[in-house]
Amino acid sequence: MKYSDDLLKNVEEMASSGLSQLQIANALGINEATLYKWKKSKPKFRKALLQGQGQGVKNIANALYNAAISGNVQAQKFFLLCRAGWRENEPVNIEVKQEVNGIDVKSMSNEELEQLADG
Repeated sequence: MKYSDDLLKNVEEMASSGLSQLQIANALGINEATLYKWKKSKPKFRKALLQGQGQGVKNIANALYNAAISGNVQAQKFFLLCRAGWRENEPVNIEVKQEVNGIDVKSMSNEELEQLADG
């Protein structure tokens, strides 16, 4: 297939649908190396790919946002993990001091603890 500006709309639509560059090349009937060559040497082709990819990301982001706003908890969680810096399963270190009035009670028996409590 020869390059033509007539391909641009089709390329942009495929890119906005989430097709990879290899899939776009296959759909156009060219090899991936030709697609990369066109991308480097044809500014309009590169622009169509980038605009299509951007439109696809925008569409998915809007759908995710709308799902989150409508109460979809998974969408809310995913959005907050990706966009608000939330983290899951971070280790939490808790240090528990087992002292009462300066006395280490960790190794004391129940009887010793009762005596301590009774004063």
